[in-house]
Amino acid sequence: MTTLETPSADSQYLNATPIEQLLEDAKKSLDSQMDTIEPTRIFKRNWVDTVRDLRLLHKENELETLVRINDVLLKWLASQCEKNFPDDLSPDLQMFFYSHDFDKNGIVYHLATAGGTRPWQNPGITGKIAVHASSVMNDSQPMYTILGRASVRTVTKPEKNSWIIVDFTPRLVRPTHYSLRHYSTWDTEALRSWVFEGSNDGGDTWKLLSRHNVDSSLNQKGATATWKLADQEHETKE
Repeated sequence: MTTLETPSADSQYLNATPIEQLLEDAKKSLDSQMDTIEPTRIFKRNWVDTVRDLRLLHKENELETLVRINDVLLKWLASQCEKNFPDDLSPDLQMFFYSHDFDKNGIVYHLATAGGTRPWQNPGITGKIAVHASSVMNDSQPMYTILGRASVRTVTKPEKNSWIIVDFTPRLVRPTHYSLRHYSTWDTEALRSWVFEGSNDGGDTWKLLSRHNVDSSLNQKGATATWKLADQEHETKE
């Protein structure tokens, strides 16, 4: 999050507030004749759907590079990003902002590096995260390697309803994005239809977070893809 030298005003928005709402309020505040259609298109092309996404751009000093957006509007948006948000950090909560596939902003990288204070070490080896699977092929790498930074061959047996669980217990996680990498063996045999679910009771019950049907995002060995999840209140340990 952006650190300010002096306390800023509290924001009336949440991180999940749609960017369209923020732009409409900017129009009311700055100029009733202001065009918000083109800024909306530009933000959407840059994966900015919510205030949370906008704050990431501002944090990375990328907001001011959007040259096709009015400078006055950009300054107003930047000022909104620097305010205190009611759903921001508490002593027991930390936020992570997605930038690009396998960046260094996610929770897995955070746990693997002790918050960036140590060299990266697979959190499945150190016990920070547990990985379980319905089965493991004889020629597969250990399941914890799905947490890694490189493409390897990590696979379950070719059985119906196979599954892999990434267990963050005792931490609660509220995911906004998740990234996958296809294995290192073949361009084929990539995931096409699957569900992404979360549980906060040890796996007794599961909530559907994302469903994929004939999804061809992973199309060659080592390929990566990231999916944005709908904003929701569900926290999960797994």
